[in-house]
Amino acid sequence: FAPVMVSAHDGVAAKPAPDIYLRLAETLGIDATEAVVIEDSPTGAKAGLAAGARVIGFAERNPPEKFSALGVPIAASMGKVAAMLGLGDD
Repeated sequence: FAPVMVSAHDGVAAKPAPDIYLRLAETLGIDATEAVVIEDSPTGAKAGLAAGARVIGFAERNPPEKFSALGVPIAASMGKVAAMLGLGDD
């Protein structure tokens, strides 16, 4: 994914701060509101929401309930993510 990888090691605040997603959007030349964040942790999902991105909770390994309070759509497989994005069937 280089050169568009960003982590807290790059001098931006760690999740749940939105900084990582804001920096990624800037690097890609888009507004964060145009991005889709697929997150496997509630902390990361909070960061995506704070950045203004569309967030999908990826609950393959985490219980879906961990994302429920955030009000984000939940996918239990990458096939479901693809279907949510209109890229295929789940």
